[in-house]
Amino acid sequence: HHLWFLWFLCWFVCGFVLIVKLLQVMHVPAVSSRWLTSGTRYVWLIPLAAVPQSFMASGSYDYGPDTSIGLLPLPAVFAYYAIFFGYGAICFPHKGFHEKVGRFWPVYFALATIFFIAVLTIIENKDEGSNYELISLYSSLFAWLMIFGLIGLFRKMFSQENKKVRFVSDSAYWLYIAHLPLIQIIQFWVSDWPLPSFIKLMVVCI
Repeated sequence: HHLWFLWFLCWFVCGFVLIVKLLQVMHVPAVSSRWLTSGTRYVWLIPLAAVPQSFMASGSYDYGPDTSIGLLPLPAVFAYYAIFFGYGAICFPHKGFHEKVGRFWPVYFALATIFFIAVLTIIENKDEGSNYELISLYSSLFAWLMIFGLIGLFRKMFSQENKKVRFVSDSAYWLYIAHLPLIQIIQFWVSDWPLPSFIKLMVVCI
């Protein structure tokens, strides 16, 4: 349940190997970098991710993708994350990929903020007939803009070796694995405190 994303990676890696071998046998040429690094990428990436997103949580107007915790992944969730994995795998051999897709990272962050606010407005007014397809489209836009924005930000700010940043980065998986039982215990501990929720949240986070 806690490590579902690692289980997804097992599926993706196996599927990736099979697809690569199949494409090699069929002599399919590599995808042009024009479709991967230029503005053209949004034409197909955004609707491609919006389609599986539209099959998730459509009844409750939730924002963002679901999780899949069973041995057999839920099709919509699996397809959604496979798109991001596949795009990264296709782009990996292209030199200069990171520099090209992250050039305008401040603009990406600004646009992502706009779409995030827009989707929250739609969710807030869901009783007025807002459709989940638009939420899915905005969710896809937000996801891709944040990805490219973060790539550009980290290329700009953290391209040089930094031992402190490396320590935090290397510890990320361990922190993810270890935090869940601790967070649950602390939440239980502070739940009955006669304090505002914000203060209790800060205690848990600290």
